[in-house]
Amino acid sequence: VFSVQPFLKARSCCVECKQMSFSDHIASAAELLVEEDYSSAIEEYTQALALESSSTKALTGRAAAYIKLEKFTEALQDANSAIKLDHKCEIAYYRKGISSFELEEFETSLKAFKLGKECLDNENKTEPKTRPYGRWIRKCETELEDESSDEDAMKDDPSNTSSNTSTAAETPPPVPVPIPPPSLKYQFYQSAEMLTVSIMEKKIQPNELQVIFEEYTLTVSLTKPGEEVKTIKLHLFDSIDPNNSSFKIMGTKVDIKLKKTTPFQWDDLVSGKGQRYSVPTYGPGGLGGGASSSSDKAPSAYASKKDWNSVDKAMQEELEKDKPEGEEALNDLFKNIYGKASEETRRAMNKSFQTSGGTVLSTNWNEVGTTDYEAERQAPSGMQWKNWEGDKLAQKED
Repeated sequence: VFSVQPFLKARSCCVECKQMSFSDHIASAAELLVEEDYSSAIEEYTQALALESSSTKALTGRAAAYIKLEKFTEALQDANSAIKLDHKCEIAYYRKGISSFELEEFETSLKAFKLGKECLDNENKTEPKTRPYGRWIRKCETELEDESSDEDAMKDDPSNTSSNTSTAAETPPPVPVPIPPPSLKYQFYQSAEMLTVSIMEKKIQPNELQVIFEEYTLTVSLTKPGEEVKTIKLHLFDSIDPNNSSFKIMGTKVDIKLKKTTPFQWDDLVSGKGQRYSVPTYGPGGLGGGASSSSDKAPSAYASKKDWNSVDKAMQEELEKDKPEGEEALNDLFKNIYGKASEETRRAMNKSFQTSGGTVLSTNWNEVGTTDYEAERQAPSGMQWKNWEGDKLAQKED
């Protein structure tokens, strides 16, 4: 997220731009998050962690990118690592809460959100709009209440109790249940055009893996020496193009790219667990002329069956009605400018802001491209540039 705090309060040190430092990677990752390039942001955070492995900022930032890609297991691992380094890291508890909630670990999620809120309370900080702890705590409590209600209903259901009227001689012998073959662990994320399934297996050789693409099914088999055959067969939510689908074996996983026949967001990876969203088509009447729709409500992925998407949307609309004031309004203004700016304008803003030590922020690349802000230092009225030893440095006004 782009911040103008250093622009308001000039720093008293120079910016080193000769090589990619830890700060450079963090800044680049933040910019990529704004641009919604989450995979590249993860790479930048990983580079930052290679330089400073104990950085909670890099760990929580990478967790945020993992959450955007719906890689909740990886996000949870990063959040736990950050908490281990700093048990007062409030944002790490928030990331952990979201990841645990999406993995349906509601008790863990509730505990994480409460600890995060406690960190804010201990520092006398108000709850940020971007981290609504109160809403998430209510969601967790609702899920846990509904799970408890379902368990009580099962206990009270007389159909679940066995009858004692039959004698032992009349009881038929149990039918042996075949043991299913070991399954492969996987996760997935998607765009409108492509869906990626990641098989979580390490050190796979090409001759050990078989991937079969069909229009509505994906079959993956793994045969390692001395181990049982592991296999999965997924009946996909919608059709794919087998000829343009592919897979790649990596060190810790296998990435399988499924090319969707029709571009749209699937409700789920497999069929029977969701409903296709209405997809606009281009008919004689223009956009939407041939759109298909359905009046059926898609089932909820959570135990409570509540439509949390609608709840979140309604609450977001209420938040947007509250106009920010003061410094928060200024931050929102610059975020809006940066988010809608062209590549050239963003380049101008980044260079002027970073090389001037936070004292200049310009959107004019024609001016910024030819200006050396490190040589022509500027400072707000009444302030001076000094080095670490306290000696005054030359400024443009001098």
